[in-house]
Amino acid sequence: MSLTGSLLIGCGSRGGDGPAPTTTVRLTVARSSITAGESVTLTWTSTNATSVVSSNFGATAVSGTKSVSPAATTTYSITVRGSSGDKTATVTVTVDGLPAAPTLALTATPDEVTQGESTTLAWTSTNATSVVASTFGATVVGGTKTVSPPSTTTYTLTVLGPGGRASDSVTVIVTGMAGSLDAPGVAAGEERLGLDGGTYVWVPAGEFMMGSEETGRHDQEKPQHRVQLTRGFWLSRCETTNAQYRRFCKATGREFPWDSDQGHDHPVTWVSWHDAQAYCAQYGLRLPTEAEWEYSARGAEGRQYPWGNEWDETKCCYWGNRGPKGFTYPVGSFPSGASWCGALDLAGNVWEWCEDRYAADYYSYSPGSDPQGPQEGMYRVIRSGSWGNSSDYCRTAYRYRDHPDLQEFLFGFRPAASPR
Repeated sequence: MSLTGSLLIGCGSRGGDGPAPTTTVRLTVARSSITAGESVTLTWTSTNATSVVSSNFGATAVSGTKSVSPAATTTYSITVRGSSGDKTATVTVTVDGLPAAPTLALTATPDEVTQGESTTLAWTSTNATSVVASTFGATVVGGTKTVSPPSTTTYTLTVLGPGGRASDSVTVIVTGMAGSLDAPGVAAGEERLGLDGGTYVWVPAGEFMMGSEETGRHDQEKPQHRVQLTRGFWLSRCETTNAQYRRFCKATGREFPWDSDQGHDHPVTWVSWHDAQAYCAQYGLRLPTEAEWEYSARGAEGRQYPWGNEWDETKCCYWGNRGPKGFTYPVGSFPSGASWCGALDLAGNVWEWCEDRYAADYYSYSPGSDPQGPQEGMYRVIRSGSWGNSSDYCRTAYRYRDHPDLQEFLFGFRPAASPR
């Protein structure tokens, strides 16, 4: 009896449920092609639907109509839920006659001047109605302006039109007079222009503790030892930029590393130690020695980072604070990260080639005055860390090496100069 009852209950339940009613949804539009500025009505109907799961046009009921005015060709969609699951419908509205996107061209004639000279900026645009931003005071969408940049400068302009925005930029290289770096400076951080268009800061002679004795630091940083630099020198305030290196390539017929594509005012990358040497030779410059580089970064105070002894990720470009496109920042973007002598970007952005050969144990036998690196060795020193590294690599004492033939997307350089 109980067995029969159980069977009867099961049969009744199965027969009473039957198949779930099918859920459907349909989305239509009266006109699938309209002109920009026009409206169109969306209509959607459904069967056996209980709720709206999602909609990109604001539908809240399972059936209805809505007027929309798409700014561009748009695919509308709605998903409803019913007893047989979720169902989706879509429809595309094509928008014709959209406003043309604006174009903009900004040039400088000439694009290379000597300190104190002027250049003329000229800009033309199409389909633009207003200026959104300008670093040189432009207020109209087309015109000219004479400027006298005090140092190498990148000018930028952004215009707006019914079809969107357009931006352009141009870099004007400002070079120093011949021999401008031949005479020594007076005080730390004094600035002069070099023949390559870079701004150079004076680093006076002095003493400092080179390397690190902290627990957990790398063996190649030990032992910490006193170093004396008997002569002051000029150091580029920033890393060599794409604009500067492109000018060098144009003058010498050398091939520009086209993968170095982050912008005029970003550091050049994909350059080997030999490339950096060739650039320096062109303008009567040289690469800094490893000791000069570390002294410029930490000074007599022995700073852990160029700006002080506490890590601050807002003061440099590293893995946790990368540039606008996930790589480098324009050079000089972190003035608060300046070292004691006014040099910028000595922590992060790109690794910087130094003059010296590399030996992991060099500090155990290096001279106490004006060390020039080991006499032999396959590798050359690189310093500063980069956008692709953690904060540990950005310490002033951290040292590394690579093969001088290597061209890498993390590698750049900054020149130095010795007074005569």
